[in-house]
Amino acid sequence: MKVTAKGFNAYLSDLQMADADEMARLANDREMSRGLATEFPYPYDRNNAVSFIESATELMMRGIGFHLAIRRASDGAFLGVIGAEHNPLSKRCKIGFWLGKEHWGKGYGKEAAKLMLHLCFTELEANRVVGEVHTFNERSMVLLSKLGFKKEGILRQESFIDGVYVDDVVLSILKEEYKDISGVQLSR
Repeated sequence: MKVTAKGFNAYLSDLQMADADEMARLANDREMSRGLATEFPYPYDRNNAVSFIESATELMMRGIGFHLAIRRASDGAFLGVIGAEHNPLSKRCKIGFWLGKEHWGKGYGKEAAKLMLHLCFTELEANRVVGEVHTFNERSMVLLSKLGFKKEGILRQESFIDGVYVDDVVLSILKEEYKDISGVQLSR
């Protein structure tokens, strides 16, 4: 699968085993990984990357998980991962994403999230897309807010990071609030 949009500097595509080394290099950063789900391992090595790619491929084949590589449009370089857990019964997707720290602040995350929202609302026919963010992860909260997500509430002590319980913020966007981007192309 490949998801692109005219004028974007990033696109989404299937994860490949060839991504494993770069995934391990970028994900093995404590500052970046602290902002992710408690289950995200640190340190992160090639074996973690290979296991994740295998699991993501299986979930994609079953139609319940869509984890895609975020790539730079100019050269196809691997930058990070964005994913959506899809529940077709409730018409809900839960998204999450990460970029290697060296790629922060360049707009890749925002473009990747826009492409994933398009996929969730148009292809997966979701009515609601949810994101959960640790309260200290301001960058992700700002990004989701810029995309139209609204804060719903706090999950108290939802995550356990570095030996401390932290609260998570729940943000969501409904299909009726979503403003589709033009020029998106999806190829399988």
